[in-house]
This record gives sequence, structure tokens and C-alpha cells, in this order.
Amino acid sequence: MTMQIDYCNFKKFADDIIAGNNVETENIKELFDAYTTYMMSKKISNEDIKIKRMTSIINNYEAYKNANYNKKELIEYYKNYLVDNFNKTFNPPKCLFTAAQRERRIEKEKELFEIETDDIAHHYKEINDKYSYYNCEYQKNDDDNISDYEDSEYEFEYNEEYYTSDSDYYYDEYYSEYESDYLSDEY
Repeated sequence: MTMQIDYCNFKKFADDIIAGNNVETENIKELFDAYTTYMMSKKISNEDIKIKRMTSIINNYEAYKNANYNKKELIEYYKNYLVDNFNKTFNPPKCLFTAAQRERRIEKEKELFEIETDDIAHHYKEINDKYSYYNCEYQKNDDDNISDYEDSEYEFEYNEEYYTSDSDYYYDEYYSEYESDYLSDEY
């Protein structure tokens, strides 16, 4: 069920949102401004932003009054009697950090261009790449040789530790021959 529209109240609400004169609608105004800034940052055309601002004002008016109105009548009234002088463009202020970043990017682009067009630098870069490749391969082979040596050393220690020989047999024989009553379990 649609309610009867109070056009004076709607005009006052829309003017308060656009101009920001009322304390009651201050929160709605902040959201409205943030939405407008968001649309500007997305580089939407001003005409599309005006249409979305109109839709936002109508939706917020219905939510503020907690009532359903005929949207076609509100849109027609808004277009005929309300003026939205929105004509801003998103032009962020110049920033020191942005300028420094831009200069670094331009310097990197210049260096890259010089390297790409300089035959001597390209030649030396290829030599350095080959050297680093062969150096990495040599170190990889050297690491493999070291790990092989460590593996063989481990196997040698492992075998020596559990290796049984005649000396173990001799120890058992020695122990049994010289066993005393003190060491036995029998008293």
C-alpha cells in the first residue's frame, strides 16, 4: 500500500541531504556523500551519478519515513522541482609520496629501456647469466658429492656400531670364566 506523498517534506529532506543543513539527517548525508565519492572514484559519468543520487535520495526518504511511496511520482517530482547541481570530478590532491613513486617508476622504465636497447649491456648480461647458471650447477654437483660422502660415512659408522666380531665372543668367554659369587644372582 502506497502512502500519500508530502512533497514539501520530500523537498526539505532532499535539500537537507544535498546541502547538509539538518542534524536529523546528518548520518544519511554522510553515507550519501561517501556513496557519491565512491562513484566518482569509479569514474562514472556525472549524469549517471546524478541518476544514482536521485535514486539514493528517494530510497533513503522511504526508509527515513518508514513508508512506501509511488516511486514514479517521486522521480517525476524530483526531476521537475529539485535541482542537483552536482558537477564534480574526482581530482585527488598531489601527494609527495605519489610524486616520488612516479619518479621511481619513470627511472626504472628509463633503465629498462636503456638495457633493452644497449647491445653491450645485453651481451654482459648474457655472460653473467651463463656464469651464474654454471656456478649453480657446479655447486649443486659439489653438494651432491658432499652428501654422498656423508651418506657413506654414516653407513660406515652404522656398520661398525652393530658389527659383531670375535672380540664380542672373547668378552663373553672372559666374563664367564672369571665370574665371581659377588656378581652372580645366587647368594
